[in-house]
Amino acid sequence: YAPSHFNLAIVLMQKKEYDAALEELNLSADADPDGSLRRLPLHLGIIHFAQKRYEEAVREFERAVSSAPDSGDARNNLGVALYMQGETEKGIAEITKARCAEPGRAIIWANLGLAHFLKDEIPAAVRA
Repeated sequence: YAPSHFNLAIVLMQKKEYDAALEELNLSADADPDGSLRRLPLHLGIIHFAQKRYEEAVREFERAVSSAPDSGDARNNLGVALYMQGETEKGIAEITKARCAEPGRAIIWANLGLAHFLKDEIPAAVRA
C-alpha cells in the first residue's frame, strides 16, 4: 500500500492540498517500515517548505541528503530551506553542492544566484 499512498500524495501536492498530501505521505511511511521509498523525506520536506515550516523542512531535506548524498534536488531544497531559516552560509554551501552534483539544472543555478544577490554579493550572483 505504501506506493499507492505515495502516488496519491504526489497528486495532492500538485493540487496544493498539502495537509492531505502530508497525511498520505505519513500513511506511506507507516506502510513502508523498511524505508524502501527513498524519496519520501524529500517530498515531506517539500510539503513542510510550502507551508513555511522551515525547521521541519530542513530536517526532512537532511534525511533526504543522507540517503542520497548526490541528489541535486535534496541538496538544493536543503540549501533554500536553510537560507529561509536564516542560515545563509550553510544554505549557499548546500546549493553549491547541488550545482556540483547536477550542473545542468537551471533551478539550482537560479537559486544560487538569488542567494548571493540577496546577500548583496553581486559578482557572485552574476557568476552563478
